Amino acid sequence: MMELKKEKSSLTKIQQEYVNFVEKFWLKKGCGPTEQEIANHFLVTAVSAHTMIAKLCSIGVLIKTPGVARSVRLLGHSGIATKLPPGARTWVYVGK
Repeated sequence: MMELKKEKSSLTKIQQEYVNFVEKFWLKKGCGPTEQEIANHFLVTAVSAHTMIAKLCSIGVLIKTPGVARSVRLLGHSGIATKLPPGARTWVYVGK
């Protein structure tokens, strides 16, 4: 698995586990997991999964595309298609 770093410090163990799960899911299925699938995997609520994904997006490890289901993906991972067609909008979800 690809070890990703936050800007100044390492990801926590659980953050790295979420990143690894998203990466494995993409490589196996060719799309991102839903928040419910993440929640089921980690035995947490969908709200907890959403919060973790939002945190990982805010620190620049994951990205989501607005209005596109299963769009959670690693930012810049060469093994996962992260390039969007010209003119497509990409954003980093920071939540509230």
